Amino acid sequence: ILAQRLPIAELLELSALEAEARLFGHAGFLRAAGFDRYSPPTRGYLRKLWDEWWKERDDDEGALHLPNWRIAGARPGNHPERRLGALSAIVRRWDQLRVAFNESPVAIAGLLAELEHPFWSTRYTLQSRPAPRPISLVGKSRVTEILANVLFPIALDESVNLWDAFLKLPAQQDNEKLRRAAIRLFGERKDRGSLQKYVYQQQGLLQIYQDFCLEDDSGCSGCPFPEQLMDWKG
Repeated sequence: ILAQRLPIAELLELSALEAEARLFGHAGFLRAAGFDRYSPPTRGYLRKLWDEWWKERDDDEGALHLPNWRIAGARPGNHPERRLGALSAIVRRWDQLRVAFNESPVAIAGLLAELEHPFWSTRYTLQSRPAPRPISLVGKSRVTEILANVLFPIALDESVNLWDAFLKLPAQQDNEKLRRAAIRLFGERKDRGSLQKYVYQQQGLLQIYQDFCLEDDSGCSGCPFPEQLMDWKG
């Protein structure tokens, strides 16, 4: 929704503060009536955004059809407020990211890992207390996911020479879907972990899980994947 309402070309025509204010405003996180519940530093941050947003917002904010955020159960680092803070930092350095992309997707990874924000580099949400030390706006695992799912697919379309670099992307944090797919495919093999050392292997497992495990409730007995795999090998 935000990408449709605020295309990057439009954001780049604004000042950094204006762009950030529009992101948070269209996300539904700038409600002047609720600022009093935040700490003084957070109120100061929101007031700066509000001073830009009130001139742009629709008189009837309900007409915006705000995104339906699913916040319950989200880890602090994945909170949409913090993600918007990271996005605003990306917008600020968009030109540098474009130049880095022309060099290599890996070059962008370095810039993403170095992103900073005067407010969000030490906070998870608007209501949280500041952390004692800076927190990465885009964590290492998230950077790798962006490389694997966005940047490399775009770059590989133009240069097949990047394929080896893509295959070397290290595996990221394990999760329940990966564990379940690995058990179903490999059973109790002791070398199961060696089959998930790289991102492309994890993505393959997740794709199989999505295409077959979630579509079959027979407990594997009626799964069509083994037969399709044999046909493919033939």
